[in-house]
Amino acid sequence: MPDSRAVISYCIVGILLALTIILYTEYHKRHKETSGMTCDYCRQATASITPDNSLDDPMSLHLLHAKANRMGDGNATRLKDSRYYSLNLLGDCMTPHVIPEMKSLLNLLGNTFQNELTASGLPKYKFEITAAALAQKTNGSMELYTYGTTVNIAAGTYLYRGRRITDPKADIAMANALGKLRNECRCIVSKDSKSNDYVITTVRIRP
Repeated sequence: MPDSRAVISYCIVGILLALTIILYTEYHKRHKETSGMTCDYCRQATASITPDNSLDDPMSLHLLHAKANRMGDGNATRLKDSRYYSLNLLGDCMTPHVIPEMKSLLNLLGNTFQNELTASGLPKYKFEITAAALAQKTNGSMELYTYGTTVNIAAGTYLYRGRRITDPKADIAMANALGKLRNECRCIVSKDSKSNDYVITTVRIRP
């Protein structure tokens, strides 16, 4: 019979090893999301863009990048709830699909937003996506979403433990997060004139 103390020691070592692997994997996953720009998006984007953190881009700039980076065969990925955001799509929508760069941008935004929340002493709220890849455009203003490069994010409300909350400090954190990414030319950002939600279009770099 093996010594009980030896068994306990092996169990403890196994648990510590498992925790080490989990922490190592999580660290590298987060590091990949926040490692900064590996490319100069302002100079290598597929369409013209300059640094700006005003979050007031014209719709023409959204369309310029949307058309340059639109979805195509084999260039679409399903958008679904994640640890950073939840879908709350308005209207009659199909299962939303976006280009992979849009999904990566949302993960980067989520991580940046939560870092801003932590710096302000706030919980790790999730944001809501309220528009993305509409099933069919009902009018000219919906054209932008058909390219799979643009989503709307709710401004002023967030999710925490299954509840929708409002928090002015979280609004500042979101604006700061978007401002950082916009100033790096990672995205185009403006406010929807009707809903006041953020309209975000991803930027791609040339291959």
